[in-house]
Amino acid sequence: MKSRSERLNLYMDAGFPILYIATFEEDKADRAIREAAGNREIVEWNVRGLLFKQSKQKKSDIPLLEALGNFASPKQTGSEKFAEQYNLRRRVLVLKDAQQLLEVPEIVAQLKYLSERIVAGELEDANIAIIAPSPTLPKELEHSITNVQYAVQNIQQNSHTLMNTTQSCANEVTSSITSIEGYTFTACSGLTAISIPSGVTSIGNAAFDACSSLTTITIPSNVTSIGVRAFLKCSSLR
Repeated sequence: MKSRSERLNLYMDAGFPILYIATFEEDKADRAIREAAGNREIVEWNVRGLLFKQSKQKKSDIPLLEALGNFASPKQTGSEKFAEQYNLRRRVLVLKDAQQLLEVPEIVAQLKYLSERIVAGELEDANIAIIAPSPTLPKELEHSITNVQYAVQNIQQNSHTLMNTTQSCANEVTSSITSIEGYTFTACSGLTAISIPSGVTSIGNAAFDACSSLTTITIPSNVTSIGVRAFLKCSSLR
């Protein structure tokens, strides 16, 4: 079984935009993030402010909404120094003390915007990690956030369900599947071939991203929508 840091590294490299770590043990989560981030800088926001750990700069008492706004629009002031400081490329933004703030619509909107830019490749090698004790997440972000604690199990279950649908149970349950949600199979290295059911009409963002062993996939003509990065890094795909 992979360690938490190995799982984090897997999801970071695969381009998962927001990683949610449900734990009371912040020290262990911090250590796992440091190990997974490698040489990427970690920027941490908590109730005391914003800390750029590599440069050891600190912006005291900056609200989360303001901090996210700066990362979303780093060129807003016209200052090169400001733009460089709030450029999220090759950084991991760690959010703490933010559980209740995830109920604020403006904050959710900023997180969704940043996650979309990460998925689109506009913020190269960037990730957002949320550390909090409760796994309660806003519905608006349910397709952008990966719960690290349960993600491997969920990917395996989703893979098993769809493989059953496309093979042994096709005649019985094909009609019940109309879409493959974003990130369903991301980094599923055991997936080698798949035939998508004829009832599917859409494939979500990064649905098969980083499936390195995937060699063949059959997509029915009914599919009218394929999300960004759906098959990115499928190095074995013919």
